[in-house]
Amino acid sequence: MKHMLTAAAFAIAGLLSTGMAFAQVDYPADSVRIMVPAAPGGSTDVDARIFGDYFQKHSGSSVAIVNQPAGGGVVAAQTVATSPADGSVLYIWHAAVHTTNLSGQSPFAYTDLTPLATVAEYNDVYAVRADAPYSTLPELADHARKNPDSVTIGSQFGGTTQVKGDAINALSDGAMRVVDAGGESDRISRFWASRWTSSP
Repeated sequence: MKHMLTAAAFAIAGLLSTGMAFAQVDYPADSVRIMVPAAPGGSTDVDARIFGDYFQKHSGSSVAIVNQPAGGGVVAAQTVATSPADGSVLYIWHAAVHTTNLSGQSPFAYTDLTPLATVAEYNDVYAVRADAPYSTLPELADHARKNPDSVTIGSQFGGTTQVKGDAINALSDGAMRVVDAGGESDRISRFWASRWTSSP
């Protein structure tokens, strides 16, 4: 069953990455829940919904996207880890599966799950207000050193954005504030509301 499930998932992932038309895949589950450890509106949620559409189209399985943002991914990971190993429950996540475990925020390591495919690749971008007095990372770091605690970076503690935020803060010798601002959709809305200076 595991081999059939893996083959089916890779075949469907191949459809996404190449854009080629393939015949239906004989997937072992008629109904599939894709667990998303993030709130609707962020890139993880968008990735899951695009993947879910293609998965449903090419597998014939009915697909439901289930958002479980609680616990920084722990709740969704637990749902998957305790579900039947029949392909009816899938988990879409990113590098935070490593950082939440390493930071002690999640008891689930990547070894507790079976990775099947990469469905998206993209880079993060740090954005600041258009009227900010800096337009490069060195200028931002210099401004923060001259004005301690005037720059706030919104991140998700235990996630990859905290690691990146801490790295940028190190450029200013720790003069910035890195705050826990929730998932991506939360950070975007708070950034536009000018609750902080920078957000990935």
